Amino acid sequence: MFRCIILGVYFINMDFSITILGASSALPTANRFPSAQVVKHNESIFLIDCGEGTQMQLRRNKISLLKINHIFISHLHGDHYYGIFGLLTSMNLLGRKKELHLYAPPELRRILNYIWKQTGIQLLYEVVFHVHNYSGFNLIADCKHMQVFSFPLSHSKQNCGFKFCEKQSVANIRKDCIERFELGIVDVRRIKAGAGIYLIDGTYIDNKELTHHAPEPRTYTYCSDTVFVESLNTVIGNTDLLYHEATFAGEANDLAIATGHSTSIQAAHVAKQLSAKALILGHFSTRYTDVGFLQQEAETIFKPVFLAEDNAEFAINRITRATVQVK
Repeated sequence: MFRCIILGVYFINMDFSITILGASSALPTANRFPSAQVVKHNESIFLIDCGEGTQMQLRRNKISLLKINHIFISHLHGDHYYGIFGLLTSMNLLGRKKELHLYAPPELRRILNYIWKQTGIQLLYEVVFHVHNYSGFNLIADCKHMQVFSFPLSHSKQNCGFKFCEKQSVANIRKDCIERFELGIVDVRRIKAGAGIYLIDGTYIDNKELTHHAPEPRTYTYCSDTVFVESLNTVIGNTDLLYHEATFAGEANDLAIATGHSTSIQAAHVAKQLSAKALILGHFSTRYTDVGFLQQEAETIFKPVFLAEDNAEFAINRITRATVQVK
């Protein structure tokens, strides 16, 4: 069953989206795989966490394994990384040659090396390993159109969240101005860089009059297993779309603290704190067969709230910055 919920006026430029591959907590269910999701930005595909069944879900969503060049593992609990071994092996069987960037706790490199040694597998491609820094807000990936930052969360194991920040696009020059002022290639380059122009009579034309305003960069923040983190906005700033674990309902606050997790209400408080445009709840405990009430709880604090159903896709609209649930 397909549905489309549009928040805002425009439904265009859906080139920044998140596909949920798995929204369960430690145990998979008949309807939910363990944690994994894909961030798509134009032609770039980023994988966050890699629970069991991730490569099956990638195929189900028609996402090419070979187009994934960056994988981010938040922490070393099995429901967040047990699928990495099969995924890397499948990439090898498919003939991957391009290097793969893996951002993870340092122990994962030793685990992978042990497995390759015991199985005799020799990868045909290079895995470039990036070790997490658990202090502060750190730039860990600087791609053509996207920057990815890590930040520490609070869980029973050292854990990182990730913030995906679209790079500022250049302003588009108005076509009528190119003809009107007879702009050459050098002029166009300078205007794209933010400069204005002087006419022969000395009149100055400001950059704003020569260009269409470039939209503000969009952001997506992923918070996996963690207890409620006070004042997270002072560390990472605001965000357009927030994914936050909501393992438990509000009445299970003591259990959430004891196990290093959050409630739906706490996730809503984080969304409010980060001035998010929308919140996605996920990482649901298997004690809940119907998680709709978690959404209702969160909406008493913050709106809009979505549930991270497996195979659902969310896009951040370039114009309104609102979230669109595609599927």
